[in-house]
Amino acid sequence: MLGEMVRMKTAVLEWLEDFLYCVKLSIKLSIIPILIGLVITTLYCLFTGNQITVYYLLRGIRSAGMIISSAGLFICAGAFLKPNTLAPLSYQNQWRIYFVRFNLIGAILCICTLVLFYFLMMDLALWYVYFA
Repeated sequence: MLGEMVRMKTAVLEWLEDFLYCVKLSIKLSIIPILIGLVITTLYCLFTGNQITVYYLLRGIRSAGMIISSAGLFICAGAFLKPNTLAPLSYQNQWRIYFVRFNLIGAILCICTLVLFYFLMMDLALWYVYFA
């Protein structure tokens, strides 16, 4: 009984370790939609003659983050429906260096969900700042 509890504790700690690594990666990867949103929104405002305001820039960043993370979740959905599609990308020996419990699809799902959560919180903050 004690051995089973120790195994369960280590399994939970391994899942938690993988989740925290996904949190770190998602924070780092959130920079990509921020830069894409800034560039696209600035170019859009310049070409259409609109003023470049903080509100437009933040909306562009939010939209880019939601679109990119939703695309990642769409890839995960396809991988869940057809598991063999991402099989050529799955290098288990090298993958286990970074993740103990998560596989490729699980890590992408966790990271994209966290990035979507960050930008949904940004959307909520925008709403409270500008409309509430």
